[in-house]
Amino acid sequence: MPEKLRFILFLLLTCCLHQLSGQYYFSPFSRYGIGDISDPTLVKFRGMGGVAIASMDSVKNGYSTTNPATYARMQSFSIETGVSAKFYQLNTAGDHFGNKDYALPYLMFAFPVSKKRQIGISFGIQPVSKVGYLISYPFQGEDSTYGHQNFSASGGYSKFQGGVGFKVVKGLYAGANLGYIFGKITESHRIEIDSPAGSQSYQRNRENIAGGITYDFGLLYTKRLNTRSRQTLSFGATFRNQQRIGLVQQTLGVTYLRDFSNNIVDTVSNFTRFNTRFILPSSYSLALL
Repeated sequence: MPEKLRFILFLLLTCCLHQLSGQYYFSPFSRYGIGDISDPTLVKFRGMGGVAIASMDSVKNGYSTTNPATYARMQSFSIETGVSAKFYQLNTAGDHFGNKDYALPYLMFAFPVSKKRQIGISFGIQPVSKVGYLISYPFQGEDSTYGHQNFSASGGYSKFQGGVGFKVVKGLYAGANLGYIFGKITESHRIEIDSPAGSQSYQRNRENIAGGITYDFGLLYTKRLNTRSRQTLSFGATFRNQQRIGLVQQTLGVTYLRDFSNNIVDTVSNFTRFNTRFILPSSYSLALL
């Protein structure tokens, strides 16, 4: 296939997948922590029990962002993306809700720096977590007030990542990834008093803006089992230390009063900005292939 045609097809695919990734994500479980954690594994390795940690196929550019040591045996320039789809149904005692989520998981580039010395580089962008929920329920206060509460959120965090892999000695490879996590999660909490009229209601909007550096390391050892065939034994290991990611929380709280015609007649607002952080736990992985 001509190179120009490949490039045009790649642009068309990227545009189509970008539209798919714009679908609204919904999961009540994403309310906790930084949301639902995205799978960092490339699509071709998903559902294979973590073999990406020990996989290295120099013929097919079979690198894995999970283990940066696999970049070492890149043979040509590679552009890789994919599409993921999730269909699910949530059931409660009296209701059920079905949804589907299409996403563009990542966009990665990789190429060899030196085939002779077996040095390769990879870089790209991939999601870290996603948030999307809307929870609402009525309540009755002790002072005979009636109303409802709403909790909602959307957004997520992504990571731009670059890494290098290289040969240490024959059969042994090492690598490292360096990334920057960024993105925003917007949360809203609203307490609306429906009765009696003239009661105060409250709404709080919070933006959680992340920004911080992350890194991980990988090792890979390969041993050919039979000199007459291409059968090899591979052992892979990855390590990520506990890391703290900076987080800026901007909160706007508004208390408002409605008259008997349900019009807002008075508001009191308060804005705060707070610097904090969240912690990515340590991670260790081993695989034998």
